Amino acid sequence: RIMPSNEVFPILSALFILGMPIWTINRDFFSDPKARKLNDALAAFFLPFIALQIFSLGIRIKDYGLTPSRYLGVALIVLELAYFAFVFFRARRTEPIFLAAALIACIAFAVPGINAQDLSRQQQFKILLKFQEGSTGFDSDDFYRVVGAYTYLRQDEEGKALIKTLDEKTVAGIKDLHVSNGNYIFLPKCQQTPTRPELATSRAQNTLAKYAICQRRS
Repeated sequence: RIMPSNEVFPILSALFILGMPIWTINRDFFSDPKARKLNDALAAFFLPFIALQIFSLGIRIKDYGLTPSRYLGVALIVLELAYFAFVFFRARRTEPIFLAAALIACIAFAVPGINAQDLSRQQQFKILLKFQEGSTGFDSDDFYRVVGAYTYLRQDEEGKALIKTLDEKTVAGIKDLHVSNGNYIFLPKCQQTPTRPELATSRAQNTLAKYAICQRRS
């Protein structure tokens, strides 16, 4: 893709995290109405970037599935929208943002079934189930997504338990997908090199496979 989606989101998120306290403090500090309007205008300048955040994070989730870090990215976007709603539609009161942040954090880390870990695990497992069902129309990107989901689920015991519910043919097929591109699914680093070069049809294809597997982990 032309847009470096993996770099855009953290840059814009850092901009909000740095800017939000400044906008909030200045709103109470400035007594001049013109200064307050300028401060609000600077805050409003960030609003279009939220759409860019949604777009870039959406690309990552669509291409590589949901992970806890991407879940928290979605949570941050919700918090940003709540902040600006309080600023511009609640008489410029930002105190409720702390309650909103606490509620979002509670959902993300503590609520069973929809917290970051559980929801990510469920979404990644659905990718494997789709592969097991033999869905037609799979392309190379879909295969990378399948391998990435398998790699993700092997990182904890709950994920391994889900993998055990798959039939042996499906698991073997996933491993073959990975090996056929010269990569080995159980190696923790992205710098793995194929010990059987004949398995990779070309150096370019092998490099692409490594890039896709490493990218979905971030």
